[in-house]
Amino acid sequence: MYEERGNGKVYTRRELRAGYGVFVVGFLLASAIFMAAFFFMILKVSLDFAVLGDGLRGLVPFLLISFVTDLVLRRPLTMPQAERLAEGSMGRIALLFLAVFCGVWDHLVFPWEVGDPWVILSAVASATEQIKLVTGVAPLPRYRPHLLARLLTALDRLSNGRMIFGTGLGVASDFTPFAEPGDAKIRAEMTDEGLDLLTKLWSGEEITHQGQHYTAEGVRFLPSPVQRPRIPIWIGGDSPATLRRAARWDGWIMGTINEQCEITKTPHQIAEQVATIQQQRTAATPFAVAVDGASEAGATALAREYEAAGATWWFEAIFISRAPMDALLARIKAGPPR
Repeated sequence: MYEERGNGKVYTRRELRAGYGVFVVGFLLASAIFMAAFFFMILKVSLDFAVLGDGLRGLVPFLLISFVTDLVLRRPLTMPQAERLAEGSMGRIALLFLAVFCGVWDHLVFPWEVGDPWVILSAVASATEQIKLVTGVAPLPRYRPHLLARLLTALDRLSNGRMIFGTGLGVASDFTPFAEPGDAKIRAEMTDEGLDLLTKLWSGEEITHQGQHYTAEGVRFLPSPVQRPRIPIWIGGDSPATLRRAARWDGWIMGTINEQCEITKTPHQIAEQVATIQQQRTAATPFAVAVDGASEAGATALAREYEAAGATWWFEAIFISRAPMDALLARIKAGPPR
């Protein structure tokens, strides 16, 4: 009837059973509370990601059908506009989807608010599985090539090989206020040399580079990008020098409208410039031509004209001054020209 424990005290079996019972009940209750909290957290996160992931996956055909829609906000959403958008039928997905391509513009000095493209693209990469990530465009002369190589590699690996580096010289107004080169010739030299150094750093081999603007002495960058032999490079702009530069790489990206949605680059002009690029290409690899334009829902004729001119990607430009918010949402929901 009695048992002695290590503390020298003697307990009846009834007391021992009661003590065990209290311990077991307390343990089970604490476990139940912990497990309930844990599963609630998992459920909430799962639902959040299901809404986010399914919504974005549902928009993948909108991006990756034969034409690709690039939602560019040329003017930022104000908070009331953002809240109104978030209350729409597309909810958070539309807000995120619009915000994604606001950030791929890489300006520092700009009349309106702009986001950091690298932070935004990182968020998009982690929330999507198929959407291509494009900077349109990030001026290479603003960056140190070795840091840019690591940044782009990280994005390519995070997105499992979906990064495209759209680049160019940039505009002087983004450079001169910071005592950086305003001369387009110098920025062109930096762009060409920087691109060559980028590709060397992405090779995974030890490299040495002694150039006019950049130096790398006996360095090897690991890991390498997912895409081989390297991350695709698209060149923005339409000067003769830019077209020659684009011919060396993987694609050309060009706007075709102004902020009033008036065509500033016709299909005929695009065709002429694509022909100029193709005449100067020496590689037999595929070449992308991305044009940024505006089309009405259900209208395909304009996009088809640009396709016939050589365009392989259609970026539908969505920006606040184009139309009221409801009309922009309706255009997004209608999908790309088909």
